[in-house]
Amino acid sequence: MKTITRILAPALLLVLTACAYTPQQVEITPKVQANNQAGNGQNIAISVLDQRPQKHLGNRSHDEDHNSVISVANDLSASIKSSAKAALIAQGFNVDPSLQADAEYHIFITQLAYTNTAEDSHQHTISLQAELKSELRKLNQFYKGQYLTKTDHNLGISPSAAKNTAIINEVLSKSLQSLLDDPKAMAFLLNK
Repeated sequence: MKTITRILAPALLLVLTACAYTPQQVEITPKVQANNQAGNGQNIAISVLDQRPQKHLGNRSHDEDHNSVISVANDLSASIKSSAKAALIAQGFNVDPSLQADAEYHIFITQLAYTNTAEDSHQHTISLQAELKSELRKLNQFYKGQYLTKTDHNLGISPSAAKNTAIINEVLSKSLQSLLDDPKAMAFLLNK
Protein backbone atom coordinates (compact mmCIF):
# COMPACT_ATOMS: atom_id res chain seq x y z
CA MET A 1 0.00 0.00 0.00
CA LYS A 2 2.83 2.41 0.85
CA THR A 3 4.44 1.73 -2.55
CA ILE A 4 1.21 2.59 -4.36
CA THR A 5 0.83 5.77 -2.32
CA ARG A 6 4.44 6.78 -3.07
CA ILE A 7 3.79 6.31 -6.78
CA LEU A 8 0.30 7.81 -6.96
CA ALA A 9 0.92 10.89 -4.79
CA PRO A 10 3.62 12.40 -7.06
CA ALA A 11 1.63 11.42 -10.16
CA LEU A 12 -1.47 13.15 -8.79
CA LEU A 13 0.59 16.21 -7.87
CA LEU A 14 2.03 16.28 -11.39
CA VAL A 15 -1.44 16.10 -12.94
CA LEU A 16 -2.79 18.87 -10.70
CA THR A 17 0.22 21.09 -11.39
CA ALA A 18 -0.08 20.57 -15.14
CA CYS A 19 -3.73 21.65 -14.99
CA ALA A 20 -2.88 24.90 -13.20
CA TYR A 21 -2.18 26.68 -16.47
CA THR A 22 -4.65 25.35 -18.98
CA PRO A 23 -5.96 27.49 -21.84
CA GLN A 24 -8.96 29.69 -21.07
CA GLN A 25 -11.60 31.38 -23.17
CA VAL A 26 -13.30 34.52 -21.87
CA GLU A 27 -16.68 35.88 -22.86
CA ILE A 28 -16.35 39.57 -23.73
CA THR A 29 -19.31 41.70 -22.62
CA PRO A 30 -18.17 45.29 -22.06
CA LYS A 31 -20.41 47.40 -19.83
CA VAL A 32 -20.80 51.10 -20.58
CA GLN A 33 -23.31 53.76 -19.72
CA ALA A 34 -24.71 56.83 -21.43
CA ASN A 35 -23.56 59.99 -19.69
CA ASN A 36 -25.57 62.46 -21.77
CA GLN A 37 -28.60 62.51 -24.05
CA ALA A 38 -27.57 65.01 -26.70
CA GLY A 39 -27.97 62.89 -29.84
CA ASN A 40 -31.19 64.54 -31.04
CA GLY A 41 -32.11 61.50 -33.13
CA GLN A 42 -29.15 61.73 -35.52
CA ASN A 43 -28.59 58.43 -37.28
CA ILE A 44 -25.13 56.95 -36.74
CA ALA A 45 -23.65 54.15 -38.86
CA ILE A 46 -21.39 52.19 -36.52
CA SER A 47 -18.72 49.64 -37.39
CA VAL A 48 -16.15 47.79 -35.31
CA LEU A 49 -13.00 46.23 -36.73
CA ASP A 50 -10.58 44.00 -34.83
CA GLN A 51 -7.07 45.08 -35.85
CA ARG A 52 -5.11 43.30 -33.13
CA PRO A 53 -1.92 41.69 -34.49
CA GLN A 54 -2.67 38.44 -32.65
CA LYS A 55 -6.08 37.13 -31.74
CA HIS A 56 -5.24 35.59 -28.37
CA LEU A 57 -4.98 37.93 -25.40
CA GLY A 58 -1.86 36.50 -23.83
CA ASN A 59 -0.65 33.64 -21.71
CA ARG A 60 -1.94 32.71 -18.25
CA SER A 61 1.57 31.65 -17.28
CA HIS A 62 4.57 33.95 -17.09
CA ASP A 63 6.34 31.19 -19.03
CA GLU A 64 5.44 31.76 -22.70
CA ASP A 65 6.27 28.13 -23.49
CA HIS A 66 3.24 26.98 -21.49
CA ASN A 67 0.19 26.14 -23.59
CA SER A 68 -2.04 28.37 -21.48
CA VAL A 69 -3.27 31.03 -23.87
CA ILE A 70 -6.28 33.17 -23.09
CA SER A 71 -8.55 33.78 -26.04
CA VAL A 72 -11.94 35.34 -26.68
CA ALA A 73 -14.87 32.91 -26.70
CA ASN A 74 -17.29 35.14 -28.59
CA ASP A 75 -17.16 37.63 -31.47
CA LEU A 76 -15.17 40.53 -29.98
CA SER A 77 -16.19 43.05 -32.64
CA ALA A 78 -19.88 42.17 -32.38
CA SER A 79 -19.79 42.43 -28.59
CA ILE A 80 -18.19 45.89 -28.64
CA LYS A 81 -20.56 47.01 -31.38
CA SER A 82 -23.57 45.87 -29.36
CA SER A 83 -22.41 47.76 -26.25
CA ALA A 84 -21.51 50.91 -28.20
CA LYS A 85 -24.79 50.82 -30.11
CA ALA A 86 -26.82 50.55 -26.89
CA ALA A 87 -24.90 53.49 -25.36
CA LEU A 88 -25.38 55.67 -28.47
CA ILE A 89 -29.12 54.93 -28.48
CA ALA A 90 -29.27 55.84 -24.77
CA GLN A 91 -27.47 59.09 -25.64
CA GLY A 92 -30.30 60.00 -28.01
CA PHE A 93 -28.75 58.85 -31.28
CA ASN A 94 -30.44 56.54 -33.75
CA VAL A 95 -28.45 53.52 -34.97
CA ASP A 96 -30.56 52.18 -37.83
CA PRO A 97 -28.59 50.72 -40.75
CA SER A 98 -31.66 50.95 -43.01
CA LEU A 99 -31.69 54.78 -42.78
CA GLN A 100 -29.35 57.36 -44.31
CA ALA A 101 -26.50 57.94 -41.84
CA ASP A 102 -25.85 61.47 -40.58
CA ALA A 103 -22.41 60.33 -39.39
CA GLU A 104 -20.16 57.29 -39.40
CA TYR A 105 -18.60 55.98 -36.20
CA HIS A 106 -15.76 53.49 -36.80
CA ILE A 107 -14.20 51.74 -33.81
CA PHE A 108 -10.91 49.88 -34.17
CA ILE A 109 -9.71 47.35 -31.59
CA THR A 110 -5.94 47.75 -31.70
CA GLN A 111 -4.94 46.01 -28.48
CA LEU A 112 -6.37 43.72 -25.84
CA ALA A 113 -3.43 42.18 -24.00
CA TYR A 114 -2.93 40.04 -20.89
CA THR A 115 0.46 39.48 -19.24
CA ASN A 116 1.20 37.43 -16.13
CA THR A 117 4.44 38.57 -14.52
CA ALA A 118 4.48 36.01 -11.70
CA GLU A 119 7.25 36.59 -9.21
CA ASP A 120 6.72 33.12 -7.79
CA SER A 121 3.90 30.58 -7.54
CA HIS A 122 2.26 32.64 -4.76
CA GLN A 123 2.37 36.12 -6.28
CA HIS A 124 0.97 37.00 -9.70
CA THR A 125 0.80 40.46 -11.24
CA ILE A 126 -1.67 40.48 -14.12
CA SER A 127 -1.13 43.43 -16.44
CA LEU A 128 -3.93 44.27 -18.86
CA GLN A 129 -4.10 46.75 -21.71
CA ALA A 130 -7.04 47.67 -23.90
CA GLU A 131 -6.67 50.17 -26.72
CA LEU A 132 -9.44 51.37 -29.00
CA LYS A 133 -9.26 53.97 -31.74
CA SER A 134 -12.13 55.81 -33.29
CA GLU A 135 -12.68 57.56 -36.57
CA LEU A 136 -15.79 59.67 -37.00
CA ARG A 137 -16.90 61.01 -40.36
CA LYS A 138 -19.52 63.67 -40.93
CA LEU A 139 -20.00 66.04 -43.86
CA ASN A 140 -16.53 65.32 -45.32
CA GLN A 141 -14.87 66.03 -41.98
CA PHE A 142 -13.02 63.60 -39.74
CA TYR A 143 -12.27 63.19 -36.06
CA LYS A 144 -9.89 60.56 -34.68
CA GLY A 145 -9.43 59.46 -31.09
CA GLN A 146 -7.31 56.95 -29.19
CA TYR A 147 -8.29 55.40 -25.85
CA LEU A 148 -5.81 53.30 -23.87
CA THR A 149 -6.48 51.75 -20.48
CA LYS A 150 -3.87 49.87 -18.44
CA THR A 151 -4.48 48.05 -15.18
CA ASP A 152 -2.48 45.79 -12.89
CA HIS A 153 -3.92 43.22 -10.51
CA ASN A 154 -1.76 41.70 -7.76
CA LEU A 155 -3.12 38.29 -6.86
CA GLY A 156 -1.96 35.52 -4.56
CA ILE A 157 -2.99 32.79 -6.99
CA SER A 158 -3.32 32.44 -10.72
CA PRO A 159 -6.76 33.83 -11.62
CA SER A 160 -9.67 31.54 -12.41
CA ALA A 161 -11.57 31.80 -15.67
CA ALA A 162 -14.28 33.83 -13.89
CA LYS A 163 -11.72 36.27 -12.44
CA ASN A 164 -9.96 36.65 -15.81
CA THR A 165 -13.30 37.28 -17.51
CA ALA A 166 -14.12 39.99 -14.96
CA ILE A 167 -10.78 41.84 -15.13
CA ILE A 168 -10.52 41.65 -18.92
CA ASN A 169 -14.06 42.99 -19.34
CA GLU A 170 -13.29 45.72 -16.80
CA VAL A 171 -10.27 47.06 -18.72
CA LEU A 172 -12.06 46.88 -22.07
CA SER A 173 -15.15 48.59 -20.61
CA LYS A 174 -13.00 51.48 -19.37
CA SER A 175 -11.51 52.04 -22.84
CA LEU A 176 -14.92 51.84 -24.51
CA GLN A 177 -16.41 54.22 -21.92
CA SER A 178 -13.58 56.70 -22.60
CA LEU A 179 -14.28 56.46 -26.32
CA LEU A 180 -18.00 57.11 -25.85
CA ASP A 181 -17.41 59.92 -23.31
CA ASP A 182 -14.87 61.79 -25.47
CA PRO A 183 -16.18 65.38 -25.39
CA LYS A 184 -14.44 66.30 -28.66
CA ALA A 185 -16.05 63.33 -30.42
CA MET A 186 -19.46 64.33 -29.07
CA ALA A 187 -18.94 67.95 -30.15
CA PHE A 188 -17.92 66.72 -33.60
CA LEU A 189 -21.09 64.61 -33.92
CA LEU A 190 -23.24 67.51 -32.76
CA ASN A 191 -21.40 70.09 -34.93
CA LYS A 192 -20.40 72.19 -31.92
